[in-house]
Parts: sequence; C-alpha cells; structure tokens
Amino acid sequence: MNKGRYTAIRTAGSTVVLTFLAAQFCLAQDYRQFPGAAMDSRTLTIQEKVEDLYSSGDYDRALLIYEKELAPLGDKYAQYMVGFMHLTGKGVEESPADALAWYRLAAERDEVPFTKARDALREMLEPSELEQSDVVFSALWQRYGDRKLILDLINQDLDILRSENGGRPAEPRGASLAAGYSGNGTSDGYYRRVRARLAERLQYLGSTRDAEDAGIADPEDVTGLEAEIRQELKALDIH
Repeated sequence: MNKGRYTAIRTAGSTVVLTFLAAQFCLAQDYRQFPGAAMDSRTLTIQEKVEDLYSSGDYDRALLIYEKELAPLGDKYAQYMVGFMHLTGKGVEESPADALAWYRLAAERDEVPFTKARDALREMLEPSELEQSDVVFSALWQRYGDRKLILDLINQDLDILRSENGGRPAEPRGASLAAGYSGNGTSDGYYRRVRARLAERLQYLGSTRDAEDAGIADPEDVTGLEAEIRQELKALDIH
C-alpha cells in the first residue's frame, strides 16, 4: 500500500473516532437495543475496564477484551473498536481490510456513527483489499452478526420451553417446572416471561439482514440453524 494513502486512511479513521465520541450521547438515546441478556454488573465492569486499558495504552489486553468478551455479546461499540485497532495497528498488525470487516459488523444496525466509519473506509480501499475484507466479514457475520446471535438466543428459549424441568435453578424450591409449553402450574409466570422474551426476539430476527442482504455467499451454519428453529416454531405454532 502506498504510504501516503495509508496515512490518509489512518487520518480518516481518527477523524471518524472523534466524530463517534462526540455523538455518543445521541447514540445512547437512539440505539436500537439488541434483545439479549440484560446488562449485568460484570459486563458494565468489563466495559469500564477495557476503556481504562485502551486509554492507558495497554492495547493488547484491550483488544482481547473487545474482541473475545464484548463483541460476541453483540456490543457494536466493541466491534467498532476492534476494527479501529486493526486500522491503526494498536495491539494488532495494521490491516485496513480487517478493519473494514469489523466496521461493517458494527454498522449492521445502521447507527450513523458506525455507518459513516464504514463508508469512509470502504471508499479508500483498493479492490483487492475489498475482496479480502469480504472474506473476513463473512466469517465474522456468521459468528458475531446479529442474526446468528439472535438465533442462538431463540434456540436457548426453545430449550427452556421444551425441557420438562425448565432448567432454571433459581426457581423457588418445591415449585414444579414441568409445565413446558402449556405454561400451567406454579412456574406459569416464568414460562410466560420466556414466551414473551421469545416473541420479542422473533420480532427482532425479522429486522436483521439475512445472508443475501448481508452479502454472505455460503452461510451454511447460520441458515442451517435458522431452518431447524423455524421448523420447530412451525410445529409448535409459535410465530
């Protein structure tokens, strides 16, 4: 890559980061929430820790946390930061192609700061880099994309509902957890909440991009999982 062009790419990336930080307050209000597990104190602590690590220059540890702990939760800011660190060579070898793949993942909910970062970087890459980025993005989408993550969560809800004992150790002792799909008995409230959560997640699934829309050529794992889930939902008359 031409040194001057790469400098321009890095400069553009830095400008986008500053724009993103300035927009964080608006983003927090408008962000379309992913219906995953509720944010717990552990996750909040990890988010605070990784920001401190990044600010102090401990990029190796920051990258590990962003990529391995937060990105798999559907944390779009973490996915964006993995991309930025690939772009600027912080904690990892510089790779604009990898950076764009992560930026595309971060932008899949169409939040403006992330889409601007994605589009600005995409315009500056060569065709060969774009092809390389497509390959990386395909793998990322099938591991950390919203459609994959929400399908996993839907499957977890179905596991609970199909189980004879519900698999919920927090239920009060002596309570029957054998209600299953019927929702009868002392655990009715719990199963009602699971069904309500499942309905929310199914609705969210409908708003995510499928493989074709995302530009994924061979999404066997994701499409296979979705086919199995939809077959069971149909059999159980759950929509």
